[in-house]
Amino acid sequence: MELHGIQSYSALCEKLSEFNPFELSEEGEQYWLEPFLCCTDLSLSLLKKFGINKATSEFCAEFIDELDSVFRENNVAWDRGSIFPVKA
Repeated sequence: MELHGIQSYSALCEKLSEFNPFELSEEGEQYWLEPFLCCTDLSLSLLKKFGINKATSEFCAEFIDELDSVFRENNVAWDRGSIFPVKA
């Protein structure tokens, strides 16, 4: 994170919120696509469970439902709103 002058995870999340990951500018790419972002064991297991990889191009509703369940179980439901408003 310090590579781009970011000192905390909170600051990284705030910076990520400034860029639409589906329409990245050159500046946005350095935050969304740099190798300092990595998967946790949970995310790797979910990607494997639903067969999602870099060649996957179709939306997977079951994957999104599973993510929603994980967030709800950890008391971070999507309907609570965002911590960092997304500036799309």
